[in-house]
Amino acid sequence: SNPYDVIAYPMYGQGPQQQAQDHYECHTWAVGQSGFDPAMAQYAPPQQAVDAYRGALSACLSGRGYSIN
Repeated sequence: SNPYDVIAYPMYGQGPQQQAQDHYECHTWAVGQSGFDPAMAQYAPPQQAVDAYRGALSACLSGRGYSIN
C-alpha cells in the first residue's frame, strides 16, 4: 500500500482476485480523472492532486461495492 491509497472493505464478499482487479481498474480511472499517478510520483505532489486522486479512487471503489475508510 502507499500513502495515497484508500482503505476499502468489500461489502459483498468480493474475493482477493476481484478486489485486486477492482483496485487496479479504479486506480487507472482515478489517475485519468486526477492527472496524478502515485506509482510515478518522484516528489511530494500538491495536496490538491492527492485529494483529487483519493476522491476519484474512493468514488470508483464505492460504486463497486466497497466501504471506504
